[in-house]
Amino acid sequence: MADDDQAMASAAWLYKAFGSKMGVLELADNQLSLRLTDGKAVFESALDEVEVLGWPSYGIAPNSQVKLRAGGKKYRVCFVAPTNASETFSASDGGLPPEFIQMLRARRAAATYPAGQKAGAAWHHLLGDEA
Repeated sequence: MADDDQAMASAAWLYKAFGSKMGVLELADNQLSLRLTDGKAVFESALDEVEVLGWPSYGIAPNSQVKLRAGGKKYRVCFVAPTNASETFSASDGGLPPEFIQMLRARRAAATYPAGQKAGAAWHHLLGDEA
């Protein structure tokens, strides 16, 4: 895990099967927190109480997400936009066939991969591998 003096913040999504939510993952003062864009705190835990459970990539997108346990609960935090996040929706998609809408959402999510994987790699270095 990270040294006590390190600090970092980046965009991140709390992955949920039906509607992932965007927020900010932050490490400050030895506290790791995830806050949604509406200000709601998902978790705030002392770094030494956070357990990294894995960095699944499914052979596609290394460092794109981390599974962790904070405050006794499991979370999946994504550094690239999941296709079910509202940020991949567009009002101009209305009236298109569902398969085209899904393709457009996947394309919008893929646009977040370069920055997201870079941020994920920095978090991977900071948080380390699974315990």
